[in-house]
Amino acid sequence: MSEEDTVTIQLPEDLVKKAEDEGLNVSKSCKVALKRRIESLENIDTNGVNQGKSNFRNGNHSNCNGNNKGHNPVSFSKDDIQDFCNRLNAAGRSDLRVNAIQGKLKKLGTHVNWECNLNDVTDYLNERREEVSNRTLSDDIQAIKQFFKDMNVYWIEKIKKPNLRKNKPRIVEKEDILNFMDELDHDKTGDKYVYRAQTAVHLSAVTGMRPWEIYRLDWEDLNIDNRIIDLPAEKTKTKGERIVVFNENAQKRLKKLKKLFPDQPFIHKAIYLITNKMDEKPDLKLKHCRKFFSQEWGKKNGSTGIKEMLLGHFESLDLRNYNGQTEEHLRKVYDNVGIKILE
Repeated sequence: MSEEDTVTIQLPEDLVKKAEDEGLNVSKSCKVALKRRIESLENIDTNGVNQGKSNFRNGNHSNCNGNNKGHNPVSFSKDDIQDFCNRLNAAGRSDLRVNAIQGKLKKLGTHVNWECNLNDVTDYLNERREEVSNRTLSDDIQAIKQFFKDMNVYWIEKIKKPNLRKNKPRIVEKEDILNFMDELDHDKTGDKYVYRAQTAVHLSAVTGMRPWEIYRLDWEDLNIDNRIIDLPAEKTKTKGERIVVFNENAQKRLKKLKKLFPDQPFIHKAIYLITNKMDEKPDLKLKHCRKFFSQEWGKKNGSTGIKEMLLGHFESLDLRNYNGQTEEHLRKVYDNVGIKILE
């Protein structure tokens, strides 16, 4: 039979419909499945043992595609991505991080029509390189490699992350923070969504909290009257709970914010909802506010050990296990340093 010759194969209608709903190219998937099955049979050794017997779809993840020198194509679906993300959740990854990974993998799946080999992934990443920064591209590659390695697809190891330049740390001044807050109210409406975005900026600048830590906050985590945030381990990057202190100006803003948003102080797109409408995007980002806190603390000669605790840097054994700072003492030290944005 020539390459152009074809035969008709009948499949159950409900199976085809489900596959199409998952975004699969049915005929292409069948072709790949048949090729894989034939290769599997050809790999049976003289003892009758199938060396390439495994397939991630039947739940057996051992040696799928094995040492695939030919970089054979791999088909996957939204269900495979969901199963992978469920395992990440079970391993303690945050919902925010897992959702980000899921989005990256679905973007790849849509681009390659849910089937790819090494060249397809390479082409996809080369296109992404034209659209995003090296840091975002590196994040994409990490998610993709983690997913395919979970399926025992070993040719993915040939994909390498780009080298990230270690630039001189950006200097962030108080005026930069104030300008950022002012830019967020670009149309001068002063609505509650702008106020929420500005409060996120202000809170990060006076506490050193990471963007994701702010977005994950619940009102139960905040003791507004005592100016304390009890940040749970599951809401931090380092998985270590810590105490965060904020000043009286942030206290006033949070009291007003609670009246405006009684269910939850912030959401993941609190800043994006505002900047997305702007023709000219702010130069500063929320992550830069943490840099301001660290730099300002140093300029004011604050204790490095206390700063590391507030920032969540617990690399040293002493800070992790033997530092006995109370809420009251942390607040006293914080107030003496005097990190302020608004007077």
